[in-house]
Amino acid sequence: MILPSVLNYSNLKLSPGVIVDIKDSSLCNRFCGLVIKGIKIKPSSEEIKNKLVSIGLKPINNVVDITNLVMHELGQPLHAYDLDKIKSGRIEIKTLKDKTVFKTLDEQEIKLSKNDLVICDGDIPMCLAGVYGGYKYSVNNQTKTIFLESAYFNPISVRKTSKNHSINTDSSYRFERGVDIEMVDYALKRAASLIKDSCDGEIICDIIDEYPKKIDDKLVFLNFENLNKLIGYEIPKEKVKRILSSLDIKINNITAVSYTHLTLPTKRIV
Repeated sequence: MILPSVLNYSNLKLSPGVIVDIKDSSLCNRFCGLVIKGIKIKPSSEEIKNKLVSIGLKPINNVVDITNLVMHELGQPLHAYDLDKIKSGRIEIKTLKDKTVFKTLDEQEIKLSKNDLVICDGDIPMCLAGVYGGYKYSVNNQTKTIFLESAYFNPISVRKTSKNHSINTDSSYRFERGVDIEMVDYALKRAASLIKDSCDGEIICDIIDEYPKKIDDKLVFLNFENLNKLIGYEIPKEKVKRILSSLDIKINNITAVSYTHLTLPTKRIV
């Protein structure tokens, strides 16, 4: 998988002016974000519009279009909030009281379950984590500064929330199946770079990266004899090595009968 470049990513390294707090790391394993100021909301370039139309998506504006484009490029959903509307200065990832009212992007009011994970402005719900954004904090033509989010949410939690409220989105589809936790910050850099260029904005802080408990790569053993039995014919060892390397699987040790301690990356090719 050839990833799009993020070499043009840069920031001004100022204070982000917002605090991120994950209240339950079993529901949100990683949460990244950054601030982009001085943006101009406008229609996307023809190049971005054409890419979205080619995969059946309707262009909306340059910020939303770029988050959708990067999601389809890398398999990582993102979400943008109007930062000026976040009055508490704190973004808390947590559950709220049962039957708390939340107004969605399409202006529908739903009652949250006590098990729904929510991105909050203090105690005010801004987004149904991994599923659907909120109306109050959405990006519109008057937005000047955004907080751009990229995160990893527990697949089971997202699936239950999506089913409970009968809300199925491109975002929930991916989170339910498990996104690549090591792609979270990369996707954020990719989207931020595109937004900076498209919206004439400035990235004013380092990436805020809350990652309480790192998920380790998996180690497995690959026995050549078992591999050939399973497939039904013998594959040359060098060809096996090339295939594994092309899938970003690291070979830590080689013996006459096996590749041992293969490190499987957490990322998925989508």
